[in-house]
Amino acid sequence: MPENERLDMLHHELKLVCRQIDKYDHIGINIKLWAVTIWIAATGWAFQFERSNLIILSIIALSIFWYLDYVNKAFRQNYRTRRQHIEQALRDYFKNNSSPGEIVTPEFPTHSQWYLFHTSYTVHVGLIYLVLIVTSLLLYFNLRG
Repeated sequence: MPENERLDMLHHELKLVCRQIDKYDHIGINIKLWAVTIWIAATGWAFQFERSNLIILSIIALSIFWYLDYVNKAFRQNYRTRRQHIEQALRDYFKNNSSPGEIVTPEFPTHSQWYLFHTSYTVHVGLIYLVLIVTSLLLYFNLRG
């Protein structure tokens, strides 16, 4: 394949990967917004009706949203890694004025189960959910007492 066609394919793949990353960022923000909204609603409902069991509902909802968020973040990270490979190939091309090397295009990321599990405990994914779950537990014991 001619070099200019490979560069064109890399350029199009880079645009596609960046759009995917933006999509996952948007989904991540929506997941967090819905998690906080549902948590506030369930907690407010628990206080309004003085029923501590409704706090358990908020903890279950937070756990589900946490799962959705870390799956989303893992998918986003896989696309980010691919973007970095493409950027490095293009950087090398323009710096050395040589072929983009052995990079294969298009090559879309794969998603591993282990990475999904690992992502759930990173600070930027889990912190908001841990804070809300601990707050829910404190409110639960406060309402029961």
